[in-house]
Amino acid sequence: MTLSSSVRCSRVLDHYYRCAPVLPNFQTSEVLQEPKGFFRFGDVVCYGQTVDGAVASSANGELVSHRGALQQRSSSIVLPFDIDEVADNLRNERYQGFSGWQARIQRSLIRDIYYAIRPALPVSLRKYLQKIYLGDWRRIAFPKWPIDDSVDRLFHKVLALGMQSSGIDRLPFIWFWPHGHQSCAILTHDVETAAGRDFCATLMDLDDSYSIKASFQIVPQKRYAVPLSYLQLIRDRGFEVNVQGLDHDGNLFRDHKSFLRDAKHINSYAREFGALGFRSPILYRNADWFQDLDFSYDMSVPNVAR
Repeated sequence: MTLSSSVRCSRVLDHYYRCAPVLPNFQTSEVLQEPKGFFRFGDVVCYGQTVDGAVASSANGELVSHRGALQQRSSSIVLPFDIDEVADNLRNERYQGFSGWQARIQRSLIRDIYYAIRPALPVSLRKYLQKIYLGDWRRIAFPKWPIDDSVDRLFHKVLALGMQSSGIDRLPFIWFWPHGHQSCAILTHDVETAAGRDFCATLMDLDDSYSIKASFQIVPQKRYAVPLSYLQLIRDRGFEVNVQGLDHDGNLFRDHKSFLRDAKHINSYAREFGALGFRSPILYRNADWFQDLDFSYDMSVPNVAR
């Protein structure tokens, strides 16, 4: 396919690495072919459109690799896909979700019945059912469990291409963590029952004994009463109050219309609680809908969980 003379330039690597703009431009033809689907860039699974439309509907099986379809221009590298689109698709989980019987359960009466009776189920039975439901996650090729680093690896590969093209072997950039640290850890507590709410003071004592301050994710409706004195106690002790959905029924993101209705109530609780952070119950989510929630940050997309 002949590339369009009108191209879109990306500086995504400059933004990601906070490096000097010494790399070539990464361009993409605006003539990208439908549909969106899975393909490879080297060993990285990507999701989006390509210039030739050679994509798959599933990440399982053989995928077309577009690593060899690059074009070099004077000060640019032309990619056969839009790196910005692919990064956003991966970050916002716009790819295909569960397949087969799991997808049917997500939309079925079985799911509604489970969440209706879930509060009365023994923890051991809930864990057993969850183990069955999630039993094949370790065999899924994409996204990787427990951490999917596809975006990072994609950027690493494109960065290497840019450095090779520019004839440089070192590229100073602002490190991701302060003082040279490799990572960070945060501690959060989901308060799902009245018993959990009443245990929070003891839990804060335990956290303080290790000099740790944590956040408490509060369910604002149905599960338990949320007196203002309880929220103030958490804040007075230097801990953080966040909102955990609306009523923890697992249906917050089932359809957009009901989500928008519930989001208004959630935003109202955020103002009432003085909460800056949000977490979706059970971590069910649709990141593209988060724009309708009035929070400074979200904790529904973890890097890893236990």
